[in-house]
Amino acid sequence: MKKLLLGTVALVAFGSSAMAADMPVYKAAPLPVWTWAGVYFGAHAGGAWGKTDAWTSDFNCAVGTLCDGPGNQKPGGWVVGGQAGARWQWGALVLGVEGTLAASRIIANDPATCVTGVNTCIFGGAGIAGAGSTHYETLLSTLYSATGQIGWAFNRTLLYVKGGWAGGELRRKMQFDIPGDGIAGGETRQATGWTAGVGIEYLVLQNLSLGIEYDYFRLRGSSFTNRAITSAGAVSFQETATDVRLDVHQVVARANYRLDWGILWGGPAPVAARY
Repeated sequence: MKKLLLGTVALVAFGSSAMAADMPVYKAAPLPVWTWAGVYFGAHAGGAWGKTDAWTSDFNCAVGTLCDGPGNQKPGGWVVGGQAGARWQWGALVLGVEGTLAASRIIANDPATCVTGVNTCIFGGAGIAGAGSTHYETLLSTLYSATGQIGWAFNRTLLYVKGGWAGGELRRKMQFDIPGDGIAGGETRQATGWTAGVGIEYLVLQNLSLGIEYDYFRLRGSSFTNRAITSAGAVSFQETATDVRLDVHQVVARANYRLDWGILWGGPAPVAARY
């Protein structure tokens, strides 16, 4: 009886071991690895506002009354463009470089300080009879930058600051309208300076991120001189505003698509951070 019992126990143990060996082994799926390392490109769009230096002039509306510009203008408008860059990640630390190029319409169009409706306006010693109105336009039509970035990653979220060189195409134009005629003159120059900003991005997918960014631009354009004559060619004027300074604030929404370093160079990405 004792031998029979021991044999039964051994048989059951052997059968259990065989069944366990035949059973499939299930492994837990690996956690996703969220990384910001790689090359990316994308688009951005948003709004902007700013402030410019005052205008100067060489003509009068009504004898003896200087017809200056509107003082510091406050342009505003929209920005739409693209960006491309590269990032490297060590743990939570993210370093990067980025270039941006955008079309914009950040514009101000303000009246002069002189009184409209006077009988005579004087331009460089020549006179025009009749009432008139004067407007001054400042337009920033492009924005571009080359910046460095430093950020801190929290799983799917990246907080970063950026700063570097910036520029844009700046136009200043003066328009004087009188009955039956008009005078206009303007000049477009490249304004350059610097920019600084802060942003936040979130990885919606492994290679797709959405974000929002605030940027400040300090731009300066040199030696603006606007000259014009009437359609009849009889009267001329000159507007000057040397070394115009333009401060711009923008808030934009961004979308980026990232290519891993491994895809680009045929090897593993240099950094894989798991949190």
